[in-house]
Amino acid sequence: MYSKRRVIAGRSVVDESMLTRESLPVYKERDLTVSAGTVEWDGPLKLEATTAGSMSTISKIVRMMACCSFLDIGCPR
Repeated sequence: MYSKRRVIAGRSVVDESMLTRESLPVYKERDLTVSAGTVEWDGPLKLEATTAGSMSTISKIVRMMACCSFLDIGCPR
């Protein structure tokens, strides 16, 4: 997933471990959101983009890491 999206049809389990470090997949169905950086495992989902590009969760993480590096304050773990 490249942007934050809302599920408009279908059901699936999604691996959000890249963002949350949670090892268990999360069940997604209609009206729930799926974030950038997640991987869909099961059935097909029909999605509608709600946030794209620079406003996606993964883009915000990249900016935060770059800011920490630039300011030399260390990054949260």
